Amino acid sequence: MHRPDKGGTMAAQRNALEVNHFHVVFDERRVIFHYDVDVKAKAPPMNNRPQKISKFHLSLIRDKLFSDHAFPSSAYDGEKNVFSAERLTEGTFEVEVVKGGDARMVCYSVTLTLVKVLELRKLRDYLSGKVLSIPRNVLQGLDLVAKENPTKQCDMVGCCFFPKDHPISPRESKGIIATGGFQQSLKPTSQGLSLCLDYSVLSYFGEDKPVLKFLHEQIENFNLRMFPKFEKRVENLLVGLKVNVTHRRTKQKYTITRLTPMVTSRIRFPVLDTEGWNPARECSLVDYFFRKHQVVIQHTDIPALDFGGKKMNYVPMELCVLVKDQRCPKDNLLNTDAGNLLRSMSLAPAGERRNKIRTIVKSEEGPCG
Repeated sequence: MHRPDKGGTMAAQRNALEVNHFHVVFDERRVIFHYDVDVKAKAPPMNNRPQKISKFHLSLIRDKLFSDHAFPSSAYDGEKNVFSAERLTEGTFEVEVVKGGDARMVCYSVTLTLVKVLELRKLRDYLSGKVLSIPRNVLQGLDLVAKENPTKQCDMVGCCFFPKDHPISPRESKGIIATGGFQQSLKPTSQGLSLCLDYSVLSYFGEDKPVLKFLHEQIENFNLRMFPKFEKRVENLLVGLKVNVTHRRTKQKYTITRLTPMVTSRIRFPVLDTEGWNPARECSLVDYFFRKHQVVIQHTDIPALDFGGKKMNYVPMELCVLVKDQRCPKDNLLNTDAGNLLRSMSLAPAGERRNKIRTIVKSEEGPCG
């Protein structure tokens, strides 16, 4: 909107504003070498199906490769990209790392290929206004370099970092722990390159907890006899969480996808004859758990948990335990004591937030560590 006094200069007032941006200085004469990393297991995959290598093991493989061949330090995105300040030896290398609880050695083939040489002067030209197009590959490389130390020193959840040994302001409410962390990114601004760093809060389960106990703790006046009254809140709390089961020995974790439409006592399903001689017969969920696992279901008038998948996978709530250390979505806790704790930490006063951000920047786990 055009103003009569050319932008409000007649009533101008200057106010000092402190922001969570930190000026970044870089040597415009330097270059960054961008490499593609291809990792393959040497042993044939199980059932002839290639298995995806986790980010955790990819990082172990990268660290072992660089230590074995005395490569200079570099930044790695945990998947396909390595950015190095010095030129690396291209080629295919064999790397052995320890995998699994049985401490077995697994051999991998790692191929390094130079993709591009990124010139930092291109970012300088963009910041000074000489060119209009932003050099995204250069900015990506520098952003990864700035995140390399936090990636090694912290637990990463999504795009946020949470210190392992020195948690920031940890607080607990009924078994749910809230701890502070941070997220960061590089931003090109009219004043130069800036590191934008902000405070973040993560909530997670501090212990394994039976599902029914969790519901009694988190929902005020929760009563199983009046379950329909609380059903919507129960579903909001549980969907997306991971559980273990207690009726059989297994390390497998299951994700809750929904509550069953019917209560446990009314759930019936066809049971096939494994030998194929007799037609399928109907069986109730309660009878199935008694015959198959010798478990007597106590709470039959509430829904069971549905774990999804192609086959029907229903388990009564009383046989499920929430997995320790898993992230607890903030939206699930909006109207609980733990939700109030999260809000108080997330909506910290400006002065407290500023001090936390300053502490993170100066810490060993931060971008300048």
